Formats: sequence, structure tokens, C-alpha cells
Amino acid sequence: TCALPICYQIKKMKYFFSFLIFFNILIIISPKIEDVTPIEASVYYIKTTGKYKVVEGKFDKMAAAYATYTPSYETKGWDFLALSSYDGVDDKYPDEVKNYAMGYLEGVLTHKRIYASHYNLNNYKYYKNKGIMPDSTYEFFEKNLIFMQNMTSLYKDSDPYWHEVNNLYMQMRGLHEGYNSMAPDSEKIDLVHFQTIVSLGDVDEINENWKKEDRPDYSKMTTDEYLDYIAFRSHCSAIFKVADDFSDVWFGHNTWTTYNKLIRIYKEYKYVPNSKFPIKAQTVTMSSYPAALNSQDDFYITGAYLYVGETTNHVHNTKLFDLLTPESLMCWMRTMVANRLTDDGYSWTQIFSKYNSGTYNNQFHILNLKLIDTEKKTISPGAMYIVEQLPGSCDVQEVTDVLKKGYWPSYNTPFIMSVREKSGTIAALKNNSDLWVTQDYDTCVRAKIFRREQSKVNSTEAYKELIRFNNYLNDEYSLGNPSYSIAARYDLNPGNKSNCYGATDAKFASINEIKTTGKKKVHIISGPTKSHNLESFAWSKAHCKLTDPIRFKIIGQIDEYNFDWVDYELTLW
Repeated sequence: TCALPICYQIKKMKYFFSFLIFFNILIIISPKIEDVTPIEASVYYIKTTGKYKVVEGKFDKMAAAYATYTPSYETKGWDFLALSSYDGVDDKYPDEVKNYAMGYLEGVLTHKRIYASHYNLNNYKYYKNKGIMPDSTYEFFEKNLIFMQNMTSLYKDSDPYWHEVNNLYMQMRGLHEGYNSMAPDSEKIDLVHFQTIVSLGDVDEINENWKKEDRPDYSKMTTDEYLDYIAFRSHCSAIFKVADDFSDVWFGHNTWTTYNKLIRIYKEYKYVPNSKFPIKAQTVTMSSYPAALNSQDDFYITGAYLYVGETTNHVHNTKLFDLLTPESLMCWMRTMVANRLTDDGYSWTQIFSKYNSGTYNNQFHILNLKLIDTEKKTISPGAMYIVEQLPGSCDVQEVTDVLKKGYWPSYNTPFIMSVREKSGTIAALKNNSDLWVTQDYDTCVRAKIFRREQSKVNSTEAYKELIRFNNYLNDEYSLGNPSYSIAARYDLNPGNKSNCYGATDAKFASINEIKTTGKKKVHIISGPTKSHNLESFAWSKAHCKLTDPIRFKIIGQIDEYNFDWVDYELTLW
């Protein structure tokens, strides 16, 4: 541990030489292991020294935190982590200790995945700068850490909101320390850099928009350049589908991101607070990544029976980024605070909107499973809300009536008319009508495909087909482009336009599978889609890697992504 400014000077030299060492490392391909033995572990808080001690092979519910970790990424495309704090009703461990312990244990168990993921993503995001973060981004996150530290020290003991922010901050500190306790010196990461891994969804906005001189000038871009710029900052397709007779509702999502990010961990967290500040949801299950304390996709099901997801909206009006400030809370933090503190959709939107960072600007969806009765076949008012974030604002709208018509789709362009206007989407379309393929809410490619295909979804298997759908070779709406579909495959674009980017997964559940009295279940799959006989993605054959070997220098990943669906039963409910 060292002071942040000193760490910043050290990190430049350390990271530069670390990346040189790994520059010649090929993809690490782990052997096929059919049965992976779960690892049980507990972390103990030594009160006299303030230290934490991890013991593997011991699942002790009297410890400050305990977990089961299954490192099955190589065989299933996912690791699995079920992590719980001590859940006794006494005051054996303060909330800060519980959250720190949860983070510390995760950092120890997943440290190898964390380093590989960090290395791969730095190569992608900062490849023009030899994998080193720009000074301005480091400065922003350094100031943001100071803001969180100051605010939590003032209000954590009196305000439930800041108490929960402090808990998550302590979980991040524990994750950082747990990782560093296992990492060799050449792989240690300072806290500011570590925060950028946790805040990965927010980083792009800060890299490109905090400083005016770094912002894009769309007026100087061709239509293709503009569409590409939007595309590689667009994340996800999502759809909520109601059965024709209202006997079930399927809800889920696929993530669009760089294939550098294909190391996945499906996580379950259970945090039981002391009674002074009760929370509404002690459990949350989510698709996630190494070193992420949120989903980042986002895909959550909380113990309050809320489903939370999102797709990213593009901000065409770059003047809005004048409002970015480190004196705010990153999207990941606000999302997890809302997940813990709320049990209805409207309250979730209000908690989430506090201290808006204006980074990772998404259309969030909140589905209240408690207000949907598949036996009586009714959907009650308040069942579904959305909140669309921009720098300086979070607009909220109830969309239950839209859902009741049969489905709700989401595809990286705003629904709420005021957000379309403020974000500059309407103006951008007016100035360049060719942007319609991704930016016009009613007529864009994915709007048309969802509208046509959603009526075919009447089962779990049919939903799987839709959320992985890409028939670009035959689908008139795709215009012959593999990136114009529900599950994009930019890597299949010909020539110089090829990029190792696209839909990297899918995950969903149904209300009946979550509200069941038996084991609750989610369906997940890792890797770019193979829909309609598309070839599976393999780094060794990827044109995008061959044409851009610096940006796609990868460690810790398997070569080929040819996985099947996993039906995962939740363990912490």
C-alpha cells in the first residue's frame, strides 16, 4: 500500500515493463477438464491486528465471509462464484468488515483471472498508448476516490444511502487488497487503476469526453465512421417477452463488447447487514467479470424479486459532457446501491439517479416480478419502469402498458422522447438520415428484427434462439452486415472493417423459474453467437486479430468459443 500520487509515478514504469514482458506471450490455452472441483474457502477477520486470513477448503458460516468458487471457464465459458457474508443477527462483525471480507475473499480466489482480464482490456482500451492509461483518466478516478472517501467518512454512520456506498467502497478495497496479496510484484495494481477495472462501463466516457479536446467531432466523420464510432460504444440487445396467455414472462439480454472481455464469472452475492441499516435485498445474482463488483453487462436478479438490465444509449450532444465531474458516483456503484436498498421499480430509479456521474449512459429496465401473477395471468401497474441516464439528468417512465402488449425491446437508442431530444439523437438523425440503421428507435435494424421475431417466442428454447439471433446472410433487415442483428458479429465483417467485437454472451430467466418454490434457475451462454450456422469464434483464426495483433494481444483466454447453454441453479436464495 502506498499514497496514490506516489503509486501513480511508480505505475508508469511498472506497467510499461510488465507489458513488455508479456508482449510475446501467446494465448494461454488451458487443458480440457470435464469435471472441475469447486473450491470452498472462508476468510477470517483478526480483530487484534485488523488483518484478514483466507483458509481454502473450509466453508465456515461463522467466518466473516465464505464462498464456493468453481473455475470452470475453460470448460463451460463461465466460472461460478457464490459469496456470502456472515449472516448472524449479532454484531460479531461490523458491516464494513463483512463487505471488506467479501471483497478480500473474491480477490484471493480470482486473482489470476483478474490479472489476465486487466491486461487484455488495457491492451484494447489504451493500445495507442502501449497499454497505459491516459493521465487525465487517472486524475479523474483519483479525484473520485477522494470524493467517496470524504463523503462516506462524513455520512456513513447517519445516512443509509452513504452507509451502503461505504459498504461497497469497502468491498472494492477488500477486493483490491485480496488481489494484491496474491499477485507477484510485477502484477500488483494500485487502487486507482483497480477502480477503473471495477468501473469499466464508465471508463470510455471519461477517456473520451471529460476533456473537451478528447471529444469526437461528428461533423468531420463520414457516415461509416460515425456508425462505427457509435457501434463500438454500443452495448447489448435486450427483450422482455410475455407469453400470449400471460402464463410466463421471459427477460434477458446479450452483451456487446470487445472479445478481450471474454473471461466470465457468474456471481451470487449475499450480504446480511447489521440491524441499524436494514436493506431490501440481501441477495443479488448477476453475470459478471473478474474484479467487477457489479454485473457490467448489466443483468441482475435481486432478492427483492426485481430484475434489472440495460442497454447503452449513445450521447450525440457532446456538450452534455461538460457536466462530468469526479464529485459523483460511478454507474456501477449507484446500480448496486439501488439493488440493495429497493424492492420496487420506481424506488430503484430514484436511488439510482442520485449523484449521477453522467458516465455509462444507459436505458435501465426494472421489472418487478412481484407484480406479475402468471397463475391469475395479470400484470399489475408498476410492474416495469425504465430510467434513461444522460449527463445531468435521469428521465423515468413507467412502461407496464407497453409490456402488456406483448414485449419490450431495447437496442441502444433512447425510448423516452425527452431523452431522444436531449441526447442529440433526433438532431443527429435529422442531419444524417443514414444513421437510421442503429439510431432510429422505430425503424432501426434491431427494432425491425425484434418486431418480426418476437411472436415466435413461446418457450425457453425459442427465447434462446431470439437472443442469439443473427441471420445476416439471408435476413433482408441485416443488409448483408453481420453487425446488424440481435447478436452482432463484427469479427465477420470483411477486410479492414473487421473488429473482434460483438455479442459475447446471452443470459435470461423466466418469472416462473425465479418465483418457483424450488431451485431458481437462469440460462447463460458464453461466446459470440453461432446462430444460423455461423462459425464459432476462435482467436487462432480470427481475421480481426491477424489485422490488429497489438490491440488483441490476449492472455488467459481459451482459443475457441464453442460452448452450449448452461442452466444454472442459484444457491444463495
